[in-house]
Amino acid sequence: KLKTTQGDAAGNAVLQRHHAMFRELLRRYKDAEEIEFTGDTFLVAFPKPSDAVRFALQLQENLRVLAAETAQPIADRIAIHTGEVMADDREGSAQSRDLYRLQIAICTRLAAVAEPNQILLPRSEFDHARQVLQRQEAQATKSVFWVNHGPYLLQESDEPVEISEVEQAPRAVLKPPRDSEKARRHRSPDDEPVLGWRPAAGQAVPHTHWILDRK
Repeated sequence: KLKTTQGDAAGNAVLQRHHAMFRELLRRYKDAEEIEFTGDTFLVAFPKPSDAVRFALQLQENLRVLAAETAQPIADRIAIHTGEVMADDREGSAQSRDLYRLQIAICTRLAAVAEPNQILLPRSEFDHARQVLQRQEAQATKSVFWVNHGPYLLQESDEPVEISEVEQAPRAVLKPPRDSEKARRHRSPDDEPVLGWRPAAGQAVPHTHWILDRK
C-alpha cells in the first residue's frame, strides 16, 4: 500500500527504516535471532516467551515514533508461539534453510487473523509472559492490557487454540479475531469459554479509571 500511494522509492524508504528499526531493537535482546525474512514478514526466535512479549510491546511503541517522524504509519501484525523449529538446508538457494513445523503454521495463522497493531498469542505463552513481566516490571506493565479471547479452531490445526492478546494502552486493539476460513471460534457444549479481560493486581479496569489494588 505504501508503494502504491507514495511510489516505489518513497514507500521503500519507509520500509527500509522500519526494517532497520526492527533489527536495531532485536539486537538489544541477548540470544534473540532473526531466523528468516521473506517479503514483509520476519520470523524471530527468543529464548523466553516474556522476551518475545516485551519485544512486541517495544516494537509497537517504536512504530508509533516512526509514524510520527515519517507521516507514514506502518501497522505490524504480531504473533507469538513456542515450540521447536526444524530446519533443512537448501542447496543452490540464496536462502540457506527451509523451515517447517506445526508451530510455524499456527504462528502464521495467528498473524493472519490479527488486526493491524495487534499482538496475539496462545494462552500458555500469555500466562507465562504475564506472570514474569508483572513480577519484574510492575510499574511498567500497569498500562498493559492482558485479554483472553477464548478457544479458536485454526486452519491446519485439529485442536482448539485459546487465543489471547497483550496490548499497550491507550492504543490497545482488544478485539477477538473474526470468524474466517483461517480461524473460527470453538464452542464446546460442556465448556463455556472465559472471555475478556483477566484481572490482576495493579491492572487498570478497562474503560474506567479504577486500578485493582489486591485480590
